[in-house]
Amino acid sequence: RWGSSSTRAQNDKIATSYEAKGYRVTGGAGRASEEWIPGAGGSTKGGSFVDITATKGGKTVRIQTVTTKADGITPTASETAAANRIRAAFPNDDLILIPKGT
Repeated sequence: RWGSSSTRAQNDKIATSYEAKGYRVTGGAGRASEEWIPGAGGSTKGGSFVDITATKGGKTVRIQTVTTKADGITPTASETAAANRIRAAFPNDDLILIPKGT
């Protein structure tokens, strides 16, 4: 679930950059348990783990490193569905999608 070693390294690099900006990483990136967003009706089916959750001054940012279609930009259908679940669960927070490998 944490992805390949390159994905884990990318998530660590992203989390480190947010920490340098004064954010506290509260989930994922090897610093804490990934935040869990349950599926419909609270089930495990269709749920999503957030790659990185960070907070600063009462603001929460969630970051997903995503698999993309061949264009290298457009998230795959499953990544889009996960992003939609996260946005629905936390409509007032920021969600940032970053293509894997960038």
